[in-house]
Amino acid sequence: MVFGFLIILICLYRFPLSVGDRYFARLQTWYLLAHNGDWARADKLASRLDPADIKDYQSHYHPQILQQAVLSISQKTDKTVEDYLEIARIHLLLGQKDSAIEALQKAQELDPVRDDIGNFIVDLKH
Repeated sequence: MVFGFLIILICLYRFPLSVGDRYFARLQTWYLLAHNGDWARADKLASRLDPADIKDYQSHYHPQILQQAVLSISQKTDKTVEDYLEIARIHLLLGQKDSAIEALQKAQELDPVRDDIGNFIVDLKH
């Protein structure tokens, strides 16, 4: 009797009755996978989620979208300091530290007065 009750409790915990609870669990799993960089599995799970629920996070952290953003900014003919800072930020998110430092150095060339850019470069080199 007790064993059967434990099985029922485990099933209720593992498979919530509410559709909303199951959706929320899938959404949290997606966020965990994306946060840990397992985008292949996150992308598979995304097909079972409402795109509006994950769109913002994807636009800021999905590697493919970040690469497209770098390409878009890189194609500009007259890049500003902010463009180079954005390129550096994206390279850091992608784990490309050397490319981020290069972008920061270009930003510093455009605006040598800004101390924060130099501090970012020093911090990244250490």
